[in-house]
Amino acid sequence: MKYALANHINSELEARGIETISISGGASIGSSVYISRIGKHSLNRRTAVAAAANVASKLEDIAGTNEFFVNHGMNIHSDDSGWGEYLYDQGELDGFRWGSDSSGWESQHYYKFKGIWTATDSENL
Repeated sequence: MKYALANHINSELEARGIETISISGGASIGSSVYISRIGKHSLNRRTAVAAAANVASKLEDIAGTNEFFVNHGMNIHSDDSGWGEYLYDQGELDGFRWGSDSSGWESQHYYKFKGIWTATDSENL
């Protein structure tokens, strides 16, 4: 998406005098995510329900223009896929911790994705 915005869509919008598009997002990996229908029967929509979905939503909320954040679970698996070099620790994610009173609590860190694709005109991002 970043590639398409930077190299095709935003340049065309600028040429036509139309405001460009920016994106932000959040992603989280967890042990279980359920897809459920929420809301009045005639208006209900499918939505993800679980701690991982809540974290992804929180990360999307705090992401600024053209920022993308991921949770610690995504960071753990990033080295396996070669994406670890593009993730930068942003510290603890306020309001999120894992564990229990008996086993102890652990804070949740989040990471900024700063990856760029080859030939992407990053001036537009």
